[in-house]
Amino acid sequence: MFYDKDSDFSLPAGLRAACKATVMTPKPNDKMLSYAQSLDKADAPPEDMALGSYFAQKVTLTCQ
Repeated sequence: MFYDKDSDFSLPAGLRAACKATVMTPKPNDKMLSYAQSLDKADAPPEDMALGSYFAQKVTLTCQ
């Protein structure tokens, strides 16, 4: 799933009045992009690297 804009993510009607969602899209640097593209399907980055966190969008939900 990828959200182009914050408004592409929608909350259920029951949460809209009390909550706000913010979508954070990471901007990996050229070095990280190059490294990820160099991996073969059989390759895996070191576990402590958390490669996916450099590319995955995060949705932060703030409720009052």
